[in-house]
Amino acid sequence: MCGIYGIIDKTAVSREAFIGLGLANKQRGNRTFGYATAVLPQPPTVQHFMAPFQPQVVQLGACQVALAHNGTPTNGRPLTATAVHPFASRSALLAHNGMLLNHEAFGQWRLDRERPSSVDSEIILGGIQHYLDEGTAVAQAIAETVSQLEGQQACWLWHRPTQQLYLWRVMSPLFMFNDGQSVHFSSVRFGPIQNLLPEGIVYRLDPATLSLTEAAVFNFYSPYRA
Repeated sequence: MCGIYGIIDKTAVSREAFIGLGLANKQRGNRTFGYATAVLPQPPTVQHFMAPFQPQVVQLGACQVALAHNGTPTNGRPLTATAVHPFASRSALLAHNGMLLNHEAFGQWRLDRERPSSVDSEIILGGIQHYLDEGTAVAQAIAETVSQLEGQQACWLWHRPTQQLYLWRVMSPLFMFNDGQSVHFSSVRFGPIQNLLPEGIVYRLDPATLSLTEAAVFNFYSPYRA
């Protein structure tokens, strides 16, 4: 079980708010911590820690974007540096909360086939990058990938070329709050972050306007689905 969370603010991310989210999500992941920050329009800076979330290591500066992941290995996987989110490809960064069931059938989507990790999450980003390389639009690349993967997932993806954030979920929780000045999302309800995003929809968030749009839909299986 893991926790994903983040804040996008029109001016600068509140350190107090981000630390609060990090501490709240420790209940879902307390073995590793990784995060990405961006002072737009500069590219994001990514840091990985083989340790639980710790406020003293967080460096936000004047960033408008802060996206994070608190992790605990699932399926008995060993704790290794290559397992710490977020994962990176040529076009995107991604963090995932959940557990996939059929990822081993998509070995061609491994990010590094020479040194493959044991983490199911990298298959998600590898599949998305595969479709992006074929010229598929971002939201559709996400939909094409995740519709083929079985299991739980809640993800954030930062698309580097367009500097847009994408969010989606299947079974795994993902809550959101938008007050017009900043957007907060989290794997756990925390403070005003109470709105559970619907499943099967790829959302695109524009950091400049904080507008959230339904960019694509995808098929999925859930035993909890009516």
